[in-house]
Amino acid sequence: MSKPIERVEIITGIHRRRRYTAEEKVRLIKQTMQPGMTVSAVARLHGVSPSLLFQWRRRMAEGGQEAVRADEEVVPISRVPETLPRRDIEHLPAEGCTCRSCGGALRKVGEDVTEILEYRPGRFEVVRHIRPAFSCRACEAMTQAPMPSMPIERGRPGPGLLAHVLVSKYCDHLPLYRQSEIYARDGLDLPRGLLAGWVGKSAALAEPMAAFIGRHALAGPRVHADDTPMPMLAPGRGRTQTARAWAYLRDDRPFGGRDPPAVLYEFTPDRKGEHPRRRLREFRGILQADAYSGFNALYESGRVVEAACWTHARRYFHDEMLANGSPLAREAIERMQPLFAIEAEVHGQVPEARLAARRARSAPIMADLYVWLERRCAASRASRTWRRPSATRWRSGAR
Repeated sequence: MSKPIERVEIITGIHRRRRYTAEEKVRLIKQTMQPGMTVSAVARLHGVSPSLLFQWRRRMAEGGQEAVRADEEVVPISRVPETLPRRDIEHLPAEGCTCRSCGGALRKVGEDVTEILEYRPGRFEVVRHIRPAFSCRACEAMTQAPMPSMPIERGRPGPGLLAHVLVSKYCDHLPLYRQSEIYARDGLDLPRGLLAGWVGKSAALAEPMAAFIGRHALAGPRVHADDTPMPMLAPGRGRTQTARAWAYLRDDRPFGGRDPPAVLYEFTPDRKGEHPRRRLREFRGILQADAYSGFNALYESGRVVEAACWTHARRYFHDEMLANGSPLAREAIERMQPLFAIEAEVHGQVPEARLAARRARSAPIMADLYVWLERRCAASRASRTWRRPSATRWRSGAR
């Protein structure tokens, strides 16, 4: 006798369905702006979907507190997208169209629909390009359609397979040797060397598009630049070395701009200042970045105006507070927090409205913060790690 099949329904998260008032939404949004708090942390604390909380924050940034309204209906935290394809399985009574009580004919009066999220593993397929050859009956001339252009000349991988390999490697962080092992389970022998060759040829194909995106990103009057460390193999040294991934972002949406946003990524084996100077050698405008000295030559040229990043400035105080519990660092973060709250309110507004709000509300906060930093940090034991803000650096942060 076979074992009966049991159905198990798994409900993830707490408060799966919940109605939120406008006041509750604003309270949660403000909680994400408190020192040391993040959207993910607040979402876990209250059982709210992080994407839903981000959506509320965006509405508040674009239209103020009035744009954050109460839910008109019960909002499910986890919802199956309507764009996913549906496959219907109809379950008819075992008795067919005959009533099991009296034997009469049955008629349909309704139905119950239960949606179950399922996954069908990816599969390989072979696409056969068939090109019939034709011969003229009169002159014996041959006619045949040309072979369609392939991503890799005389290569066998199709564009869908190449896209899957690239997404798995760079978006899902799945190394090529692991992909080779996964494909072997389907009976395919795709060694790592072969996959690496495909990746290299695909990169060459994407280079014109990447160059176009890079030109667009650096053509705007404002660019955000930042770098992040990443390990790089160093053969023969027995360890990895620290390389850098640079990001140059153009995004005019915070002040109502209509140009499409774009970001240019660049990999370098080190963090030498020559890399951003080479990439930005033709850029003219405002550069928002951290206090990395490699950018100084760009500012000294006179064609690039520095706009210091407050998020980077606040990070030092945040790290000090977490490491040593410094009350001075906590107070500094609390004094900076209104600046971030003001920026969230004016996000997406026209430049004139943003400038007026900054002059009327942010400028007094900045002035008080500068005086407080000069007075407190000079006498603090942490003054060795917290550099006093120079007049030039402070003007850069006030832009």
